Amino acid sequence: MSSHDEQSNSEHRPASSDGSSPAKPTMSSAELARAEKAAGRKIYVGGAAFMLPIALAMFIGAQFLRYFGSLTGIDVFTVSEGAKEYMLSAPIYISSWLGLTALVILGPVTLITRSAVVSWIGWATSTAAFFTSLLVWWLSLTPPGDLPWGVGLGFVIQEAAYILAIMGFVLTLFTKTPEQIELAAERRRIDTARERASEQSVLLAETRNADHPLLADDRRSRAHNRTQSTFARQARDEESVQPKRETDE
Repeated sequence: MSSHDEQSNSEHRPASSDGSSPAKPTMSSAELARAEKAAGRKIYVGGAAFMLPIALAMFIGAQFLRYFGSLTGIDVFTVSEGAKEYMLSAPIYISSWLGLTALVILGPVTLITRSAVVSWIGWATSTAAFFTSLLVWWLSLTPPGDLPWGVGLGFVIQEAAYILAIMGFVLTLFTKTPEQIELAAERRRIDTARERASEQSVLLAETRNADHPLLADDRRSRAHNRTQSTFARQARDEESVQPKRETDE
């Protein structure tokens, strides 16, 4: 291909408004809705990028502090001799393992994959861990024997870590990504333009119908003309009858 042909093709090639690149094809409203739904499968990390790692650090640090009675969180996870002596109930183990799953596993996986499904699972798991730990706190109010009882600082920090993790997961789930916001705005723009075009077509059709002699609604004017014609005819008849009567008389 010669340089003249290349120059000619470049002149006729469509470009964007800023002249930097060819214009992208316009998507329909349905296509934009599908694209927006597909974009919703990925989360917007935002502030969760700080909240979830902080919650993870708090959870890990809490395991080395007094958790329940004279036990630490490590004693609960490893089921040490002290934990066996306390004969801990199931909610204590369930809360700890749910927290481990949510904060140590699902939190980092959510930040790495940006998957909305993983974030939903992380939110559900951390919420379950929080409410189960409330049951642990309620059980700590009634000591069964002479052993040291009640929750410690590690338990309180772990609760704060659960709350922070729940907030982080919620933030990822209910914050739209920039791509979703852009697609939603474009879809609204197209829908608004379609509605305006439809209204304009209706107004144009009504205007054309009003100007067309066969489609114009002139029933009132025709009825008025008929009434006027009837009155005029009656007046003429009366005028023609009156001279005849005068002649007969």
